[in-house]
Amino acid sequence: MREVELLLEAFLDGRGCEELGKRERAAFERLLGCSDQELLGYLYGRVTPSDREMAWIVSRIRTNLS
Repeated sequence: MREVELLLEAFLDGRGCEELGKRERAAFERLLGCSDQELLGYLYGRVTPSDREMAWIVSRIRTNLS
């Protein structure tokens, strides 16, 4: 879904991923394995991932978009 791609690209272009450690990068990779609908729910704050590290990454992405 293009909307998800744009949101994630904004995070990556903003150097958000460069600041991630090894565990956070692994959580980001798990996040990428989610469906587009799940990602939209996470990124728009409708749903919080049950995975604590993924929830942290989602929070970073959302903060980066603000």
